[in-house]
Amino acid sequence: MALKPVIKTDFDDKKCVGCGRGLSSNKYLKTKSFLYPDGHLDMCNDCVNDILEEENYSWDIVDRLCQYLDIPFVPEKWEDLLVRLTCVRMKISILYSPYYSGIANTG
Repeated sequence: MALKPVIKTDFDDKKCVGCGRGLSSNKYLKTKSFLYPDGHLDMCNDCVNDILEEENYSWDIVDRLCQYLDIPFVPEKWEDLLVRLTCVRMKISILYSPYYSGIANTG
């Protein structure tokens, strides 16, 4: 039997495990993972982006992020997305939506 999280869609203040700041729900990535009962990753988008930048967006770190978010990591989709983006400083909230949409639509 699959675990079904009780997902709280919004909150006013949640402490980021990375930077310690209290931020609203729109500053965190959404997930359906049962590990995050409020429906959001416990690290803010800025901290996630900093880690991804430090690791040069390596497959290993992106794969780990996908595991936390409970979505599959498809290297070809990720590489395609990176090629198409021309932003000087990529933001994880910008990257996540098209990546997740592409994964969700492929089955």
